[in-house]
Amino acid sequence: MDGSHSISIAVLSSNQDDVELINRALRDAGHAARCHWIANPNSLADTLSTERVELLIINCDSYADSIRQAIKQKDIYNPEVPV
Repeated sequence: MDGSHSISIAVLSSNQDDVELINRALRDAGHAARCHWIANPNSLADTLSTERVELLIINCDSYADSIRQAIKQKDIYNPEVPV
């Protein structure tokens, strides 16, 4: 990791361990990442409006909203962000 660029990732999951696993896997692969834990749908809009999120990862089994709902909310702020 050279620290020149870290990717900002929103992790949608009720389980904080998911965030830690993603962060660790990226770090072990040599990538700098700043993960934002989104435990409930109300926090997603706040994060998207204040952070420059570059990737959205959703744990379908452990998040209150459906993928469609999360994408719809994400598209309001930045439709180009991959899910």
